[in-house]
Amino acid sequence: MKLQVVRQPFTVLVKAKNLTIFLDLSIEAPPSVLPQKHYCDITGLEAPYTDPVTGLRYHDKDVYALIKEMASSISQ
Repeated sequence: MKLQVVRQPFTVLVKAKNLTIFLDLSIEAPPSVLPQKHYCDITGLEAPYTDPVTGLRYHDKDVYALIKEMASSISQ
């Protein structure tokens, strides 16, 4: 099966025997209506919490303990 590819700015048409595929590769999109996700500065996981002293986002209490430990060692 021979494919014919036609390229235009941000669009691709792929034509085969009885099949035409249109791919829209535009990078333009409306803004999301979902709230922005925040990620933990230590682990990279989703972070629902923010340390009020350092402003770092953290995932759970274990990461919070690590942040407190790092903050206390820096201040000494």
